[in-house]
Amino acid sequence: MMETDLTYIIQYLRSIVIHSLDTFNFANAEFAAERLVAAVPGDADAIYLYSLVLYRQQKYKAAFNRAAEALEANEHLGCAYIFARLCLELNKYKEGVFRLLSLTHLYNGSGNSLLSSGEFMPLGGTSSGSAASQTSVFTLPIQRHSYEQNRLIYPEESAVYHLLGELYKAQGDLKNSILNYQKSLRLNPFDFSALQEIVSAGAEVSVRAIYKCSSGGPISAKDMALSANSATSGTTSASSDSFGISNPFSAPSAAHQFLPPELTTPRILNPGIPDAPLRRSHGINIAQSHEQSSFHPPAARLSGSKTPTATAKSFSHMRKKSEVGEGLRSLKRNNSASILPPMATHEIEGADLYLRRLYSVFARLAKCFFKYDCYKAIRILESLPGNERDTPWVLAKLGRLHYEIVNYSQSKRFFVRLRQLDRTRLEDMEYYSTLLWHLHEKVELTYLANELHDIDNLLAITWCVMGNLFSLARETDEAIKCFNKAVAIDLRFTYAYTLKGHEYFGNDNYEQALECFRYSLHYDPRHYNALYGIGMVYINLGEYQKADYHFRKAVAINPINIILICCVGMVLEKLGKKTAALRQYELANKLQPLNALPIFKKAQLLFSMQQFPQALKEFEIVRELAPNEASVHFLLGQLYQIQHDKFQAIREFTIALNLDPKGNYLIREAMEMLKDEA
Repeated sequence: MMETDLTYIIQYLRSIVIHSLDTFNFANAEFAAERLVAAVPGDADAIYLYSLVLYRQQKYKAAFNRAAEALEANEHLGCAYIFARLCLELNKYKEGVFRLLSLTHLYNGSGNSLLSSGEFMPLGGTSSGSAASQTSVFTLPIQRHSYEQNRLIYPEESAVYHLLGELYKAQGDLKNSILNYQKSLRLNPFDFSALQEIVSAGAEVSVRAIYKCSSGGPISAKDMALSANSATSGTTSASSDSFGISNPFSAPSAAHQFLPPELTTPRILNPGIPDAPLRRSHGINIAQSHEQSSFHPPAARLSGSKTPTATAKSFSHMRKKSEVGEGLRSLKRNNSASILPPMATHEIEGADLYLRRLYSVFARLAKCFFKYDCYKAIRILESLPGNERDTPWVLAKLGRLHYEIVNYSQSKRFFVRLRQLDRTRLEDMEYYSTLLWHLHEKVELTYLANELHDIDNLLAITWCVMGNLFSLARETDEAIKCFNKAVAIDLRFTYAYTLKGHEYFGNDNYEQALECFRYSLHYDPRHYNALYGIGMVYINLGEYQKADYHFRKAVAINPINIILICCVGMVLEKLGKKTAALRQYELANKLQPLNALPIFKKAQLLFSMQQFPQALKEFEIVRELAPNEASVHFLLGQLYQIQHDKFQAIREFTIALNLDPKGNYLIREAMEMLKDEA
């Protein structure tokens, strides 16, 4: 038999592995990857493919060991990237960060420096594997448009920075996580998850600077053609100096203190006194990252011997800068016919500008979302085209935004529509379950919990929903067990800690409640609902100064939450600062004029200050907003009694008695006093 060149055998096996990965035939991919590693035992490219196959099959420890072995003898960006991703899965965050930072010279700035003049790798140029093609394949519009036909299995620069952001976030390093997410977004403005991490952590961003387009007005299908006509008039690249993302850590500002971790609505049973704990959602975890601004030229691989694969196909993470430049020049000479015609290039730039406009709308939404500017966020979402509005992600956001402004009926309508589109979607169902808890929809919440349990009973969200169901049924012990199950599945699931804390609070177990709320703050320092819970505990313990501190800290995160503002007013009342408390209630009333809670608290305070005419006026407004609240009618009866209006007083006492038979003794005593006065 004729001897076959090993180079071709290796390439053939690589193709089999990649084809099997593309077709989700993982068992076949693993088998072929083993043959590849057997053919070239020390080759880092082969080990990277093998580790990638193991990672896709969730064989994390086996993949970790393979990648670690390769990195002992090679400087290989692919192996380092998969190693770091495995560290993320195995909670070895520091090892992952160290490995990526030790190979910064293989990815930091290589693509930008080579492509700064606007040069583009022609389609089909695969023979060289230059730095431009390996670490910067998603920078220019034409590269992004053609990525499907020219994609690579190796990580590019923005992906590495994004992974660093994830690792620092998991470590709890906010500053470095944000800095790396910023770098990822500079290289790839369509990395929307990076933008969300940046905004949720409190960094200010300029949407116009990121997407280099007008951010106003709704988007229609006609904008595609308009974008194509105007694409050549302006640049679409974003420089690091004018990118539009500020560093929130250089100097504190007031704006940075008002960016909350999530949008949700307070858990209160009725528009009366806020004596029940808020039930709120867990926030998007705080992001962190690391700054590496200096440019380092790519370094050659450290291994001494070269395999046939290395000889035939050397990648950017093993090439010297001179080889990269030569590869680019060679490709330009040999593949000039592959360059797209001017019309196609023009259309691609138009499509790029259209998508930048669309993404800018979602970026403005993210800014409003994390600043709790709910009404503006709703208007932004409603400006989207109909096909965009009727998608699960948008419907979930609309449901949560209406939930935040206590518009429960509209919120439920969006969540119901979301469930009609995709009943198997588990994301955001913890918010929907809390909405059903507020509405006392026990049947619907039971059905939701059972359905989610059938879909995936090993997901933290499922057990959180079941915990809400038991909480609604007043089975506190079972609810706590469900929340414990949720945090056992996902240790960083902040929402479950908070809900468990509220269950303990409702059971007067303040020590356990404080422990749960502090766990929430440990994983998400901006989780203001946990701060609210701590404040409520301290109010019940009579430690009003501590309660005031935590409530004000929560208001600094979410300044438009009227429940938190009213809680500040309650503490001020306890401290004897009634005028300051009255201002807090008036502020809450201005924010939500149709909400009964701030008006009720204001009326109560006026009653205690013996300003009876003003109190009567406020209570009459509350009666219209909350006609089924027994305490409102009881206090109105007392005010009418003070005003010597016997008929109205008896009427209000009778209504209160019908609404709350348990308050029979107090109401009948007031009615007897009224008869004695007569």
